[in-house]
Amino acid sequence: NSLKYIRHENFFNTEAKEIKKILDKKFINKHLVLKKYIPLSKIVICTYPETGFTESLLSGPTILLNDKQPPFLSDSRGDLMDSLLNCKIAFNDTKKACEHINSIWDNPYQWWNSKEVQISVEKFKSEFVFVSKKPIESWYRFFKDEINK
Repeated sequence: NSLKYIRHENFFNTEAKEIKKILDKKFINKHLVLKKYIPLSKIVICTYPETGFTESLLSGPTILLNDKQPPFLSDSRGDLMDSLLNCKIAFNDTKKACEHINSIWDNPYQWWNSKEVQISVEKFKSEFVFVSKKPIESWYRFFKDEINK
């Protein structure tokens, strides 16, 4: 009853129309609304590890459902993808993802806050989330370097 589907802006219109027929009012077709729904969500399910996945991962229980390994998570970062798969953050099998979601539904934070999951989240953050302790100085240096080129 509480499912919400937020369409990615690059989603094909023909597919969007079909999904909207099935989900009706649960289909949200507004631009940039994910941030509004992340804090209200029990679990966020993403289909590609891009900005929405990262924002969700930093906020709470998040599942990545993708049948192909994203290129930026292959080769040198294969161990990161393995970590996401092993701790059940990432899935390449829809049935297994559904089984996991059903098994944690009553208390997703018990799974999410487990040591194994948090280690995997920290690995992801260390690779893809840079938060400067002095952001103004970083931007100042960046612009100064660009101007001096």
